[in-house]
Amino acid sequence: MNIDFRGIDFIQIIIDSIIMLRKMLIILVIVLLFSCSSTAFAEDLFFIDKGETIYLQRENNSRSADDWFVTQHGLRVKIAEGIIVELKNEADAERVFSIPEVKSYEKLSGSIFLVIPADKNRQFELSRTFLDSSLVKNSHPNLIRERRSR
Repeated sequence: MNIDFRGIDFIQIIIDSIIMLRKMLIILVIVLLFSCSSTAFAEDLFFIDKGETIYLQRENNSRSADDWFVTQHGLRVKIAEGIIVELKNEADAERVFSIPEVKSYEKLSGSIFLVIPADKNRQFELSRTFLDSSLVKNSHPNLIRERRSR
């Protein structure tokens, strides 16, 4: 059994293999970085309040419903049920809130409403959706702020 090695450059084959493995390793690292990036805010826990994006990070690593969160400004908050929505004109409430994503709503004062989403796990997303409406002045999840003593 004679093998003809003429025309085959083994060194070039090894170099090509190393380059291929290196490219695969780079791709794997990029995929891992994107899938694991920003674990602090991986749950999309952010909302927009008066034009500013507010990010929430769990204070500890637990997944309890009573979790406290910390904003990027260091304010401790807890997420309560519902979304606080301020309309530009309170007469538009029926038009804004008659969508399937809204379970119910009640007027708190003036043009400010407490909206209960049909799916409580989507209140951050729904809060941002309301802001896309030209009829809404402000919208954010209902938050309980930690009381600070003086």
